[in-house]
Amino acid sequence: MIVQHSIRPITRQFIRRCAAVALLGAGLLLAACSSSADTEPATAPALAVTEAATATPLPPTAEPPAATAEPAAEPAAQVGDAEGPRLAQFVIVPEESEARYSINEVFISDNNTLATAIGATSQVQGGMTLNYDDPAASEFDPFVVDISTLRSDRSQRDRAIRRQWLESSTYPLAVFDVREVRSFPADPQEGEPIAFQLAGDMTVKETTQEVVWEVTATLEGDRLSGTATLATTLESFNIPVPSIANILRVTDGITLTLDFVMARAAE
Repeated sequence: MIVQHSIRPITRQFIRRCAAVALLGAGLLLAACSSSADTEPATAPALAVTEAATATPLPPTAEPPAATAEPAAEPAAQVGDAEGPRLAQFVIVPEESEARYSINEVFISDNNTLATAIGATSQVQGGMTLNYDDPAASEFDPFVVDISTLRSDRSQRDRAIRRQWLESSTYPLAVFDVREVRSFPADPQEGEPIAFQLAGDMTVKETTQEVVWEVTATLEGDRLSGTATLATTLESFNIPVPSIANILRVTDGITLTLDFVMARAAE
């Protein structure tokens, strides 16, 4: 008990000393912070002045560019200005088309028997841009027939045509360039045959002549089919009239026919 009573006064004194030390330390810390805060304002203006004195002066502010006038708005397009005619490309289908000639022959050796010779080929090319709104204004590609492939019922005739009369082994292509559509009906109807004319230049061998084909055609959906015919003479194309002494002679009048089928080309 004596020991206990003697320890308590010592403990109280120790605690008081510790508290005093703590208070002293806190007072020193606050004094240091206050001193630091008091000295910073004094140095800051000097630093600011130094920076202001050494900074590169900025160029004067440029004046804003003058406002430019906006381009005048384009006038609004008229209704329908951007709409053109309805057009579609049609091309000949060779396997469904045929070009042929027909000409009269007189067989002298057979009591002057009259016969009609016919030669044909499917080697036909051509096309057109159909104008649905104005069919008469449609545009045509050249129509080309490989006449070197014409075949008849007699091989002797075919060989003579290729080598001598048409000379198609040398000049294999007959070409027709359309220049004008004539006599086209004012109100053509789809699905009904219409008749008109195609005028243009036809070249056979080295001779070009103006000719007019008579055409009948029918438009049904994506197919245009019909027949074109031309009556002409061999002499007009500088083709010698075939004649074999005491055997055969040919009358100088020839009919050319094109049975065609055109299909609308894929867009």
